[in-house]
Amino acid sequence: MPTLHVFNPWHDEALASFDAYYYPTVPARQLARAWGALPALWAEVGDVVWLTDEAAPLPPFAPDGLRWVRGKRWPRGLWQEVERVEPWGWDPLLRQRLLKLGAPAACLPSDGHLQALRQWSSRATGVLVLQALRRVYPGSVGEARVCTTLQQVLAQVQEHGRVMVKSLWSCSGRGVFAVQGQLTPGDAGRIGRLLREHGGVEVEPYYDPVLNFALEFCADAAGHVFYEGLSLFGTNAQGAYMGNRFAPPAVMMQQLADAGGPDAAALEALAARCCQVLAATYAGYRGPLGIDMMLVRPAAPSSAPLLHPCIEVNLRRTMGHVALHAARCPQAAEWLTEAQREVLTQWH
Repeated sequence: MPTLHVFNPWHDEALASFDAYYYPTVPARQLARAWGALPALWAEVGDVVWLTDEAAPLPPFAPDGLRWVRGKRWPRGLWQEVERVEPWGWDPLLRQRLLKLGAPAACLPSDGHLQALRQWSSRATGVLVLQALRRVYPGSVGEARVCTTLQQVLAQVQEHGRVMVKSLWSCSGRGVFAVQGQLTPGDAGRIGRLLREHGGVEVEPYYDPVLNFALEFCADAAGHVFYEGLSLFGTNAQGAYMGNRFAPPAVMMQQLADAGGPDAAALEALAARCCQVLAATYAGYRGPLGIDMMLVRPAAPSSAPLLHPCIEVNLRRTMGHVALHAARCPQAAEWLTEAQREVLTQWH
């Protein structure tokens, strides 16, 4: 039976709000309109892709054999055909919208699963993944802690001089900002709001990036986590996501090696350790996920870059997964390379 695919780029912000009636931000709605057809890259013949009413025309890589549903124009009997729903990520808003369209409970996550998903998706859980990977990957760098008071944040600023403060739920560099030397009134106000809304913030020392990359995974219903591949992406000076590279895996592997990163064998070993840590940390999660990593510039200019094994964990499909699928379709890779320039300008 077919799968219903949904690109809901508001997922992270809706999960942070945890309100079934949350209204997505303008950038998230723009992304949904522009890239609603992305699931065509991984959907199978006979599957259904749900688009917004205002979704852009289908891209050139959209294959024949898929069914397209727009807005609330729901074909009669569709729920008798659909076996499961595969979104960008699950959140209360998406579940509520699908319930209004008549989705059966068997296709939707329970309240308890959504609560667990929210906790798993918190950067507080990502800090635990970082600590576990540091223990099993000698020579890596990276530290982070969750602060629950303004005084704790100030102590981190005083200790490290320059830090990155991160909302516990955010994506693509949104909700991330640098603090250097001291807390300005603006910094204190922003941090205070995050503390009130989320109960804490993640704070980490600033790391000078040589290269940003991610390892992409998928977890199955039996609790096994499988490595799917390497992705490369760029950020700006503020840490905001600026796009993925869409290229064959060998090209990306060579770029990682040229930057001083692990070779193919070392990367496979790292991925295997990540699979173990992810399976232990996210038991009960099913679906795609990824770990953002970084090659860090060392203090000594003549030294090799250092590996930061976990900047954050994305417990959803990522643009890295999209890049892996696009690598098998040159037409899609070309379209995405051009399209993300315009889309991400709107996003930021």
